[in-house]
Amino acid sequence: MVFQLVLLFLSSLPHIAFSAHCTTTTATKTFQKYITLPTQQASIAWTFHPHNATLDLVFFGYSPTIHPTTANDLSSITTFDVLSDSSGTHHRDTNTLRLVHGIINAISWGILLPIGAVLARYLRHIQVLSPAWFYAHASIQLLAFFLGTTGFAIGIRLGDLSPGVQYELHRKLGLAAFCLGGLQTLALLFRPKTTNKFRKYWKSYHHFVGYACVVLGVVNVFQGFEVMGASRSYAKLSYCLGLSTLVGVCVALEVNSWVVFCRKSKEEKMKREGLIGGSDKGSGIHS
Repeated sequence: MVFQLVLLFLSSLPHIAFSAHCTTTTATKTFQKYITLPTQQASIAWTFHPHNATLDLVFFGYSPTIHPTTANDLSSITTFDVLSDSSGTHHRDTNTLRLVHGIINAISWGILLPIGAVLARYLRHIQVLSPAWFYAHASIQLLAFFLGTTGFAIGIRLGDLSPGVQYELHRKLGLAAFCLGGLQTLALLFRPKTTNKFRKYWKSYHHFVGYACVVLGVVNVFQGFEVMGASRSYAKLSYCLGLSTLVGVCVALEVNSWVVFCRKSKEEKMKREGLIGGSDKGSGIHS
């Protein structure tokens, strides 16, 4: 016999004294088993009488009256079997899915996708790395998108398992990032040759959609930490350190790119003005 208790309707239960601890004893009765509820520091204790199939049940926690309908309140749900020692399996399964969902999405949208973008931006100008940089970029982005798709599907499943719980911003950001990632993946099928006149338009589209997807993915990872209540966790600290390292590398590569660009522009100008020869590589300056 399995009972699913949704505390949104606890007004039908008798008023019980407040308690932040799980116990099987009240002032008048002792119960055989107990479980803690996912939120609200609440618990339930019960005794099942198999000879007449009756159940003594008591609720410990906040006053079961009208309360806010926040995600924390609406997630006060659990499943337990009064005939066995198993309890809270629904809650444990949901927590496991939330953890897997967070890890996969943090790695895919929050780490791999930005790394792939960095490779394309800073390595494509190095002739000796062509076309290796392109294959590395495409492989990392495809891996990130397929992992992100898995995380996205788990997120949808979590929504089905948590009726009444809505994380609107997190959901919308995730949906937008997934759609942009899908568009980027499809863009590979329509990539024009370098000699095609539409190539420049494709590149503009590819850059805009790609960077938008990276930004949305990273922002949604931080939003995910808030949703999971891990805004001050070591997991978020580790992610911030990794992301900060990647940003630092980007800043260094960007500065180097501008230095090289300015030096080449200066050399080209001097060549046009006849101050250096075409084969001097900047070392033979004429007076």
